Amino acid sequence: IDPFGHSAGQAEVLKSMGYKGMVIQRVHYGVKKSLAATKELEFLWSTPQGTILTHMMTYDSYTAQSTCGPNPRACCQFDFARIDGAHAQACSDKAPAVWITEENVAEKSILWLQLVQQKAEMYRTRHVLIPVGDDFRYTNLEEAHMQFVNYARMFKWIAANTKVTAGFSTLTRYFNDVIATRTPMPSLKGSFFPYSDTREDYWTGYFNSRIFYKGYDRRLESTLAAAQKLCPTADLRVQRRALGLFQHHDGITGTATSAVVQDYYYTMQRAVTSLEKIIGDCLQLKTGEHVVVNPLDTDTPTHRGGEVQAYAPEACVTRATWTEPGVEFHADGRMHRIHGVVVEESLQWRSNTPGSGKAGAYLMSVTGASDTLLPTSTRVCGTSKYVQYSTVFDMVTRTVRVYVDGTLEVTFDVDVRSRNNGELWATYTPAFAKGVRLCSDLHGLTWECHDEPATAPIQAKFWPMPTMAWLAEIGDGQRLTFAGAQPTGVGLVDGAMVLMLDRCGTESDWRGLQQGIDDARPVSLRFAVLLETSERSKLPAENHPTKKALMDRDWMLNPSIELTIR
Repeated sequence: IDPFGHSAGQAEVLKSMGYKGMVIQRVHYGVKKSLAATKELEFLWSTPQGTILTHMMTYDSYTAQSTCGPNPRACCQFDFARIDGAHAQACSDKAPAVWITEENVAEKSILWLQLVQQKAEMYRTRHVLIPVGDDFRYTNLEEAHMQFVNYARMFKWIAANTKVTAGFSTLTRYFNDVIATRTPMPSLKGSFFPYSDTREDYWTGYFNSRIFYKGYDRRLESTLAAAQKLCPTADLRVQRRALGLFQHHDGITGTATSAVVQDYYYTMQRAVTSLEKIIGDCLQLKTGEHVVVNPLDTDTPTHRGGEVQAYAPEACVTRATWTEPGVEFHADGRMHRIHGVVVEESLQWRSNTPGSGKAGAYLMSVTGASDTLLPTSTRVCGTSKYVQYSTVFDMVTRTVRVYVDGTLEVTFDVDVRSRNNGELWATYTPAFAKGVRLCSDLHGLTWECHDEPATAPIQAKFWPMPTMAWLAEIGDGQRLTFAGAQPTGVGLVDGAMVLMLDRCGTESDWRGLQQGIDDARPVSLRFAVLLETSERSKLPAENHPTKKALMDRDWMLNPSIELTIR
């Protein structure tokens, strides 16, 4: 109930695991209002694995003050853990909670039923789900006892004096009862991104917050996948737990405190180090050996499938000119064309909207003006496997590498520590930018396409990019694809694809992390880039990537592993 927006990919995963129902909460407040008006807050969520019954919580939060009905001040009275002043911060300006007694049980029960009735009117069945709790709750038996005893007294009165059945339940019981009513449910398809909880506050900043650690998560994931393949009998439970731990909704999102982020990082580092040793042992490498392993069975631009090769770095020898016809650059070093198609490149710094509560770990909020970074130097060099063109900007060096097989790789070496309170973006505007849709993946499983919302603020024009995204020309056969080695965010702004590279700031947006994200680290972001031009009939459907794009993505997600045996 507390990811920051909900992906249809998660629904697909749960459905494939055999779940019959799921509960979601953080959905754009305008979408919730619309669905509530038509009693569609419970629906069948369509996925490639079939539909899953989904309950969308009604109001703006999953906490007790927002779950029993539309009046937070009244609902706070029924969070009995607050009796005697405990958890006062949850409802600091709301009515106090008191013990349910013989003297007040009727009054309190009637009020609670009135609140529940108002909530029930937004759903199609007679069953109403009322979660009770908050963050960091049920840490001791006393708290659970206070909730249980007081609700039990109300339920007893309700049973004796009304026709309503009220009692403690589980999600399994609730969904079974809803299904048993055989009530026709609407069918919905797609994801609930981007998420906004109020006004123009969009939770799109976290797509890129703490990007260094998002990238390291992928390193652990790919090394774990290689170990599972190369060492099928190895015990990898500790390493799997390390990876799973970081999938916490304040881990991979980059929204934990600095100390917790470092703890996640050290845990992942230990897992990677142990995995590399396990792989070395499986390959029977000897002390002192330094090798590079291709974990894929297929060839990549740098290695043959399954190849284990002695580490032999080759210097990139400076060249006087760039002669690779597949990519063209402006005189100052910015990208200009890919395979003859104009694709204009721009590196931009967008300053955060000043003030507390605006931009932070969760929220994106930038000013209208952009600071376009100007190139300061360029370098062309080559090896036997590739030629590359590097352009230095403030805070970032962008390197375009063309391999001998034609594969195009773009790398951004980023360090935003010289600035603060802003976002670093790379924008790519193709010649066909006047009529495009942006497509991005869902957990690497399926894909969705997005239109640019013309009247929305810029922060509403971004979506998660777990592994890849592409601009598809509407009505013709051109598309620009970026497949990433790390998750980030991607936007569609004025027809351009916008890659979120890094962000930092000293302010809190007051969405749960009471600090800024001022602990940036130098980071390298890698993407395989593909510009495809063909008749529409020769390309897959707009919302499906090409075979070549998927191969490039596999390479990005499963890079060669360098091992040094000590």
